[in-house]
Amino acid sequence: MIKQESKLEICWRQLHEKFTVSLEAHFSSLDINGWLSHFAKKQTINVYQYEDLGGNIEEVKIFKLYYGNIFMSILMLRIPLIIMAKKLFSKLRNEGYKKSKIYLLGIKLEDEFNALAYARFDRFNQENSIYYSARAVYKLIKIDSAWYINQISTYHDTEETDMLVEYDSFWKPNR
Repeated sequence: MIKQESKLEICWRQLHEKFTVSLEAHFSSLDINGWLSHFAKKQTINVYQYEDLGGNIEEVKIFKLYYGNIFMSILMLRIPLIIMAKKLFSKLRNEGYKKSKIYLLGIKLEDEFNALAYARFDRFNQENSIYYSARAVYKLIKIDSAWYINQISTYHDTEETDMLVEYDSFWKPNR
């Protein structure tokens, strides 16, 4: 008798491929269009960057973005996602960026069309040394059977982050 895959196992497989293969390759090659393809089109995208300020994790930056045409971005009082992507990738080029490595740590299904993915990523410089590490919770929406990012919350790469995001409540396969 063959064991049937659970919804969590299927979702894990899809998101593991999305984050550790596809997104990692697009980001590492600084492929703007490839990277943008991971975001929900015609949707608002919120990015929250949290920082550890002396033991207290506080929100320090909020980016209100829109993935669609520039006219709609202006109407919605949001920054076009493509402009943010161009600025980010330009900054990475200027700081000697070489590649990224993404590790999917856990997932959480909120319902059939909404999920969370908890990931850790490292950025490497031209000498293959890690110069930046962070953890992030990605909020995803399922559209036409594919998962797309519609929110990102980034945090320092610390064990305190695991407690803050309630990592224990995320599903991960038995290894």
